[in-house]
Amino acid sequence: FSRKRYPVLYLHDGQNVFDAATSFAGVEWGVDEAAERLIRQKIIEPLIIVAVANTGEARVDEYAPTRGVIDAKAKRKKRSRGLAPQYGRFLIEELKPCIDNRYRTKGDAQFTGLGGSSLGGLVTLAIGILFPHAFTRLI
Repeated sequence: FSRKRYPVLYLHDGQNVFDAATSFAGVEWGVDEAAERLIRQKIIEPLIIVAVANTGEARVDEYAPTRGVIDAKAKRKKRSRGLAPQYGRFLIEELKPCIDNRYRTKGDAQFTGLGGSSLGGLVTLAIGILFPHAFTRLI
């Protein structure tokens, strides 16, 4: 039985992280394979990766840091609701405590990362700025 604790990396668009069959784009990011390779090469330490699935159609709302027009050419202008601050609070107040309680994590911010691609990258930056006490490693 090990008492070792691990840093945690939370990745947005979790459907894309590990498996092409669940990816909304049909292509996986290969995060598990990349992490295994980097750990084996001793470039990074072993870590826990949490793939946070998006909400599909509401992805733009939850990842956008501000309200705004998404498609100005549409008959009915689509607007983002700018819910990134609320999504960030969900990560910090609900998901992270659940992960920290269930797994052997290094819970401090210096061992907690957040990452994403495209709009997931934007929400990573927004949450990193809004909540620097929670996530200090952003990719």
